[in-house]
Amino acid sequence: MSQLVEIQNFPFKLYKCCNEFIPISIEEAMNLENVTVRQFDCTEWFNQRKKRITASQFARVAKRKKQVNEIFLQSLFDPKKFSSAATSYGTANETVAKEQYAEKYKDNHLHDCGLVVNPGFSFLGATPDGKLCSNGTTGIIEIKCPYAVRDLKIEEAVVTANFCLQKNGDVLVMNKGHDHYYQVQGQLLLSGATFCEFIV
Repeated sequence: MSQLVEIQNFPFKLYKCCNEFIPISIEEAMNLENVTVRQFDCTEWFNQRKKRITASQFARVAKRKKQVNEIFLQSLFDPKKFSSAATSYGTANETVAKEQYAEKYKDNHLHDCGLVVNPGFSFLGATPDGKLCSNGTTGIIEIKCPYAVRDLKIEEAVVTANFCLQKNGDVLVMNKGHDHYYQVQGQLLLSGATFCEFIV
């Protein structure tokens, strides 16, 4: 019986151990978000991400069936920088999409966002593409510019295999099996935001 109790308590013990490994206060977390707002252009953003599992990696962790090894851990905490046509396209168009959103929804007060760390889950991190305030409610935005469907209309893209959105009647919703869904759920949890504007 005691062994069963130990097994049941293991997730909490693991969580507690991880959280105590890199503790952070509310003030430190707020400061970290402010100083890392430039993201890729900020050394501290990279340094702090190396200590945490970030929301963009949540799906890889949750879906992993193989045993965790050194190579997998390194890819989580210290991934090699790479550039491709897809990443260049995404980066270039993300800025345009963000500007268009801000122009169209001027009542939503949008501002840039750095690395978000919640003191209750200090071993995790997230970097939404922005934070916004709409009618007194705090939200986030996440922008995706998928290279594979760059020449398609959204109605055409949504019927392609493994797309991040799917039809639910007359509306588009996030595909709950897609990696981006895991990422957004993590961003919502860590930021405390009540909604996400997912922009494709």
